[in-house]
Amino acid sequence: MTATERQAELAAAREQIRLLQAELAETNRGLTALTMELEQRVDERTARLTAAVQDLEREIAERKRVELELRESEDRFRISLLHSPIGVYNQDRDLRYIWGHNRHPHFGGPDPIGKTDREIFGPDDGALLEAIKREVMATRIGRREEVKVRIGGAEVFFDLTVEPMRDASGDIAGVTSATLDITEQKQAEVQLRELNAALATRAEHLRTLASELTQTEDRERRRLARVLHDHLQQLLVAAKFSMASALLAAPEAGWRERLTKVNELLDQSIAAARSLTAELAPPILYDGTMNDALRWLVRWMQEKHDFTVALEGDERIDVPLDTRLLLFQAVRELLFNAVKHAAVDRARVRLERADRAFVRVTVADEGRGFDPLHSAAHEKSTGGFGLFNIRERLEWIGGRLEIDSAPGRGTRVAAWAPLQSAGAIGADAPSPAPPATRVAPAAAPGAALRVMIADDHRIVREGLARLLNEAAEIELVGQAEDGQQAVEMARRLQPDVVVMDVSMPRMNGIDATRIITAERPQCRVIALSMHSAGDMEPAMRDAGAAAYLPKDGPADGLIAAIRSGARRAS
Repeated sequence: MTATERQAELAAAREQIRLLQAELAETNRGLTALTMELEQRVDERTARLTAAVQDLEREIAERKRVELELRESEDRFRISLLHSPIGVYNQDRDLRYIWGHNRHPHFGGPDPIGKTDREIFGPDDGALLEAIKREVMATRIGRREEVKVRIGGAEVFFDLTVEPMRDASGDIAGVTSATLDITEQKQAEVQLRELNAALATRAEHLRTLASELTQTEDRERRRLARVLHDHLQQLLVAAKFSMASALLAAPEAGWRERLTKVNELLDQSIAAARSLTAELAPPILYDGTMNDALRWLVRWMQEKHDFTVALEGDERIDVPLDTRLLLFQAVRELLFNAVKHAAVDRARVRLERADRAFVRVTVADEGRGFDPLHSAAHEKSTGGFGLFNIRERLEWIGGRLEIDSAPGRGTRVAAWAPLQSAGAIGADAPSPAPPATRVAPAAAPGAALRVMIADDHRIVREGLARLLNEAAEIELVGQAEDGQQAVEMARRLQPDVVVMDVSMPRMNGIDATRIITAERPQCRVIALSMHSAGDMEPAMRDAGAAAYLPKDGPADGLIAAIRSGARRAS
């Protein structure tokens, strides 16, 4: 081979080597790019795998935490059930027990598993329990109720809660029941009802006793007042009438002066007896309304203690007599307390209906006030008759006492009492008004005035009769012993004037006056009573009386009233 050929071959080889090197460089560049791409993909896959591993680790940690909490929850639930009286049971669709916790000894003994309620409790009670549970499975709604079963001859009560039990697919697989033995509770409820019934009976007895106590006190007060009114005062009035007759017949001035002094002593004796009678048993308390009695008490507090009382409220309210007596005593005691302790000269009394079934009397003052707790403890320990006694008396009849007071803030005491009485005190019930009779003409001018007396005290009637028989132009036509007889005699005798006592048996003077003046408007009734004018005059005036005179008043005043009334009638 020539040198030229070898050089050409060498150049070609060199070119081929260059081309191979270029191809190799291109291949290396491709490999480098592939390597870089592969590394990137590996990094990305590694990052995803790392994130997945971290997520898995977190999920594993969360699952472990949930499993731990679940185990702890199960442990707490198991411990709580273990130390609680609640039993929990599962029953399959055939209502056979498949699981139980805190098993009650009545549930099939030590092991109810595999048994039904009929097998445990018998056919009757078991059928009742199964009916409840089948309804829960049918409606898919839980139920809770009290059930009673008989076990070993004894009644056992359960608080039963039944809920539907579902399987993994949500279908009903049976029921879950929770039971609580409430037998002791039911027995306690029975005993409580019996105790409440006994307490109600005892409370009713206490109300009756309270009413009887109030009545007994009132009867004794009225007995003493009646002794003063029906005997001592009437004797004094009769003596005064006789003295009036003696004064008219006395021929000498010296005798008239002596008799006048004796008459003044009689007036003082009558006034003292009347005051004592009013304090023991104010007649208006029995013959008037609650408001009338409170008005009397207002006047009495002013006269006796110079203590001003403002009376407010509904004047139409009235209560049974025994309640009226208790409220009157309570208000009088509260006003006495204000006089003695409040350091004021006035108070307010309000009478009103409250809650339909109650009447409420409130006594209030702006005085120094007191601590109710300290006062109650003091009165209870010392046996005082104050607020503690009033409270107990009111509670005995179904009422209550409310006290609002504090040192320096005044006092407000409200006494509540039922409108329905626990036992009414018998009082002389007025007879119904008889049918109207013919109205007779008045006496002719110049004729003697026909006068009739109505008084239940014989000695007073006799004294009045002597006085009227000695008066000119007056004819005494009849004497009645009570209000009923006065009405009957007025119809028969048709007097021009009736001198009417207020307090009389069978029918009082108020009702008798109302009937007589309604039937014969021209007949004038003159009330003559031992009660002061402020006590009974409004009631007698409302009934139709033309005048109201005290029995211990001057005799010539009575004669003048008779003649004046007859002149107006004509």
